[in-house]
Amino acid sequence: MDTSKKPKFKLKFTNFFGGLGYLGCAAQWLWVVLLYFSYIQRFISLVTPVANVKIVEVVPVIAQPVNPLMFVVGSIILITMIAITIFVIVKMPSTIAKTGQKIVHKSTESVIPIILNIQNKKETKRNKLKLSFGLILIFKTLLIIIPVIFTYTSQFIKDSTFDFYIAMYVSIFLLTISILLFGIQYLLAKLFLISRQDIS
Repeated sequence: MDTSKKPKFKLKFTNFFGGLGYLGCAAQWLWVVLLYFSYIQRFISLVTPVANVKIVEVVPVIAQPVNPLMFVVGSIILITMIAITIFVIVKMPSTIAKTGQKIVHKSTESVIPIILNIQNKKETKRNKLKLSFGLILIFKTLLIIIPVIFTYTSQFIKDSTFDFYIAMYVSIFLLTISILLFGIQYLLAKLFLISRQDIS
């Protein structure tokens, strides 16, 4: 067995839990969107111009016999749409995880030069690596803490769809999942002796 494959597998396995952690973050933010949906809807209605609604007279259509060719074409279109939907559902988690990783890493890369400049330090590889690990931890923490704060402030929403206590229980549950998954990622990284810069 090729021994070079072992470290790659360990790294992928470790970062797999990181990817799941980002999925947990996405679920937290989705929950916030659901809680503030009424406000978002109002904002969209204010920004989007209202179109003039025209009353259309509905003419009853007499049912025609089903054309076999049209039935086959319709069935193919339906099967294709179902296949696309399944593909999107399967592919979505990995896309969300990759997007989360990109956002965190790009934010880290853009902040590092500013912090090093403030600290009067040179932009060396060693200094960048030291800072990047700490900044990634900070960004991940913010990603999972801010939704809980938004959930807490959702109690002031008038005519809220969800009860405040239910909203908080769901938010804390999702927060726990995110922390647990990121925790497993860092624990595995320590066990497998994976370097800090390889943790996504």
